[in-house]
Amino acid sequence: MCGNCSIASIKSLEECICPSIALQSALSDCVQLSCHFEDQVKAVGVEAAVCAAYPRPSRSKEVKTIAMVFTVVTFPIVGLRFLSRWTATSGFWWDDWTVLAAIVFLAGLAGIEIASAELGFGMHYWHVSPENGTILLQLFYAVQMLYILIQVFAKMSILLFFSRIFQVRWFLVTVRAFIAFLILHGLLFVLLVAFQCMPVSSVWDRSNDNRTCINMTAVGYAGAAFSIIEDLVIMALPIPELLKLQLTRKKKIALAIIFSLGSFACVTSMIRLKYLVMFMGTLDTTWDNVDIVIWSIIESFCCILCASLLALPPLVLKLSKFVRHHWSQMSTRASSTNNNKSRQSTLSIPGSKGFEKMPRSPEEGGYPMSPLSPQGNDKRVDAITISDGFDSGRDLESLSIDRRF
Repeated sequence: MCGNCSIASIKSLEECICPSIALQSALSDCVQLSCHFEDQVKAVGVEAAVCAAYPRPSRSKEVKTIAMVFTVVTFPIVGLRFLSRWTATSGFWWDDWTVLAAIVFLAGLAGIEIASAELGFGMHYWHVSPENGTILLQLFYAVQMLYILIQVFAKMSILLFFSRIFQVRWFLVTVRAFIAFLILHGLLFVLLVAFQCMPVSSVWDRSNDNRTCINMTAVGYAGAAFSIIEDLVIMALPIPELLKLQLTRKKKIALAIIFSLGSFACVTSMIRLKYLVMFMGTLDTTWDNVDIVIWSIIESFCCILCASLLALPPLVLKLSKFVRHHWSQMSTRASSTNNNKSRQSTLSIPGSKGFEKMPRSPEEGGYPMSPLSPQGNDKRVDAITISDGFDSGRDLESLSIDRRF
């Protein structure tokens, strides 16, 4: 007996183990903790052969969808940010270049996650082939460093933007100190990730029994805690200066929206930390790390989004002026067209100082027409022209009237 499973035959073992994810997880943990890496590879091969007929759960589609959707949304927003800056100042500054670096790193992270999903990330560890497992470990190694770089550069962009708006000495000193802290903190964590195991190749080469590694779980907790604190400080930093400004209601609403997005970025950091704690020490990394990766992508997106939205108001203002001007022109043309039609439906008498409106048809009354009395000293009436604006294609008639006055 193996647990509650009989090992009398392969068929009975298959029917007991293969449908149970919990039992397969327990067996996988046992093999990973007790067996040499070469034996683990053999165990994966046996499981794949025995359970080949059973479906393999996968969350790979979730990873690919999140990576593609947020990348597609982020790039146009950053593009609009650069367009806004160009139309407002005809030049770029360090806050623009740092957010550009962040979006490049985000593109790399999203591409790696999509490639990882194709190789088996999102499936249970024991369902991933050993060959793909080594590549997945290499890709995850790169993703960890890209995530740190995205956070650092996106937050630097926000702080540099603030320094352009608020030229108060205490604020500028605080911003520069905070940027220095971000750079040092980012460099420290990148080095910790890069040299988490010695030799470095043992990060993905699990056959090396002589490797030594630091506690990456503790590093992950520390990084998440730093990220949350940084988000809170960045949100609170401009509040004293904002309270001094006399803003219109529209501007207050716009600032409230941007700050709410900033707070959402902080919330995503907390959710990511929750999953880090929940899956602490998991051995089913290709399945359990899906939630951590998804919320890492969302958090990175929120940071870049906040950095870009702050620079969009000049472009929004120009677009609103253009729309109002275009709408005003359309309204003016429509009004002019209506006035022309109204004038064309009147009967005019040349030679008189004024014009008398006459009925357009007998049904409107006023027929037969009575003689018109011209006003002023001009006693001549040479002709009466009837213009029909509703039938402009018809030849107009001129009615001659004898001089009787």
